[in-house]
Amino acid sequence: MRRVDGNKCPECGGLLIYDEYRGELVCSRCGLVVDRVYDYGPLREREEVVERRELSLRGRPRGHAVAKKLRYKLRLYRIGRQIEASRPGLIIDYNKAFRQGRFVNTVTSINTVNAKRVLEEKGVLEDLEEIVRIIMEVDPAAMARTYRSKLAIAYIVHYMLTKGKYPNPRDTSRIFHISLTTYKRLEKVADRIYRKIVSKPIAREIIKIKIT
Repeated sequence: MRRVDGNKCPECGGLLIYDEYRGELVCSRCGLVVDRVYDYGPLREREEVVERRELSLRGRPRGHAVAKKLRYKLRLYRIGRQIEASRPGLIIDYNKAFRQGRFVNTVTSINTVNAKRVLEEKGVLEDLEEIVRIIMEVDPAAMARTYRSKLAIAYIVHYMLTKGKYPNPRDTSRIFHISLTTYKRLEKVADRIYRKIVSKPIAREIIKIKIT
């Protein structure tokens, strides 16, 4: 207990003593509990005060960061829609674009999607991709083309190695969703590749892959 200077008991005029254990203001003469004093610890700040301080120390709260990401995705989506509108026949993988924050390797054509679907149904897509990989090790410059064109070249080269002739132009054009003009151009590329590898071990690697 400690004495409280300047305060007297309202009943008897005795000196008041503060009981620290009980938190009470007690008269030292009559024992009257004049008041109870509670220690609440540090003063609690309002939430908005705390938030303003944290904002100044750590930057914007997470809610603002999330909103910023959403605005950026919306801007990407609008740009993507403009691309699709200006170039009919293109499809954008928006999920991939949102993940990487740009359109690199996210834009493809409807014809490529349809060609992949046909090749997957035939069960030869992965085999053609393997042939593409093999040919690129020998002649990467010749395979510096679109995904669909590379698959078509791989198909033509495989057909020439296994059948000894070119595949039917119309059938090939239909499978890969390319024009006959494009087929003729790719046939010339495939012919150059064929002549380069026909007598080499790499040709046997390609022949081993079964394409029906």
